Amino acid sequence: MQAVTKFLKSVHKFEETLIKEIKSKLEDSLSLSEEDTKIMDEVFVSILNECDTKNCPVKKKRAPTKYNLFMQNAIKELKAANPDIPKTELMKRGAELWHKEKSRLEFSK
Repeated sequence: MQAVTKFLKSVHKFEETLIKEIKSKLEDSLSLSEEDTKIMDEVFVSILNECDTKNCPVKKKRAPTKYNLFMQNAIKELKAANPDIPKTELMKRGAELWHKEKSRLEFSK
């Protein structure tokens, strides 16, 4: 499944590049009014967004949460201090640190 997702992402990226190239060539070869350019932009945006339906396996990446950012830094620090600890133990310790940090933040409100 991961290979399929990577393939679909690369196809989508190719589509974006191709549409930008087509749009550029159209703008260079045609004398478009501002209104025509807006319509053309809308058409190309709708083509690119066509894959944003529920049936499309390619999904946009969402922004990391506070937990994600905290764990990313905590794991780096724990790994640097304890290079021989297995990943599962690092995750447990990171989660414990997160709960302490979260409690501290809630308490200070």
